[in-house]
Amino acid sequence: METTDLIILIYVVIVGITLGVILLTNLFRIDKYTTNKLINLIRPFVLMINKKKYLFIAQIPIVLGLGIYLGYLTVNGEIQERKNQAKEAYIKENERNIRDLQVLYKAQSQDNKYCNTFSELIQFAKNDSVEITKKVERFNIIPNPDWIANGWKKNDIEKEPKYYTTPTGEKKVNEEGGWLKKTWTEKVLINKKKVCCSENDSIQISNLESIKTDLPDKNLDTEIIKLMTIDNLAKVPGEDQEFTMNTSWIEKTQTGTFEVTYINKETGKVLTIGDLQTGSTDGNWE
Repeated sequence: METTDLIILIYVVIVGITLGVILLTNLFRIDKYTTNKLINLIRPFVLMINKKKYLFIAQIPIVLGLGIYLGYLTVNGEIQERKNQAKEAYIKENERNIRDLQVLYKAQSQDNKYCNTFSELIQFAKNDSVEITKKVERFNIIPNPDWIANGWKKNDIEKEPKYYTTPTGEKKVNEEGGWLKKTWTEKVLINKKKVCCSENDSIQISNLESIKTDLPDKNLDTEIIKLMTIDNLAKVPGEDQEFTMNTSWIEKTQTGTFEVTYINKETGKVLTIGDLQTGSTDGNWE
C-alpha cells in the first residue's frame, strides 16, 4: 500500500471512530423525536445507556473495535486486490507469449492453422526459424489476350513497339499497339530468424516492461520471472495449474482460430486470449 493511501486510511478510521463516539453519546440527547423511524425506535435504548456510566463506557471499546475492524477489512481488501492484480500481470504476459508464438506458427503453417498442443508449440519455438520476407511487385509486358481473342495475331502485335515516350519524356506501355502490362506481387526472402528465445530472436519470453505496465506497484517478482521460460509456457505463473488451449477452424474464411484461457479458482475471473468463434487474437482485457 502506498504512503498516501495509508495516510488516507488512518484519517478515515480516526474520523469514523470520533464520529461514532459522538453519535452514540450525543445524537439521542435531543428533546424532540426526529423524522427517521429507525432513530426514533432505538432512541429510548440509547438514552438509557447514556444515563448509566458503566454502559456508556462499554460503548467506547465497541466503537474502537468496530473502527479498527473496518480499517483491517479495508487494508486486507486492498492488499488482496493488489496481489490479484500482480498475479494477473504475469498471467497476461504469458498469454501474450502464447499468442505471439501461435501467430508465428500459423504464418509458417501450410494449412493456415494454429498449433493444437503446448508441447508442439514449445518445440516450434525452440527449434524452428521464421522467414523474414517482403512483398515485391513484378510485371511483364505481354500481347493483350483480349486483342488476340478478337482476331489479332500475336506476331502482328509483336511488330509494334512495347513502349512509347510522351512529350514530357514519360515512358509508357503501348496499349494502343496491343501490349498489356501484367503485374503481380510475390514474397521475397530477406532473412531467417530463430523463433525463440535469445536476445536477437523473433520472440522474447517475459517482456519485463510489458509486465510492469500491468503491475500496481511496478515491482517485479524475480522468483516468478525465473519460472516464466519457454519450457514452462503452459504453466500459469504463480499457480499449480496449466492454461487451457483450444483450436478450431472457420470454414467460411478458411482460417484457423485459437483460444487460451485461465480461470481464477478463488474469484472465478477469466482471462482469455484469442477467440474460437471470431478468430480474434486479442485478450479479453485488451
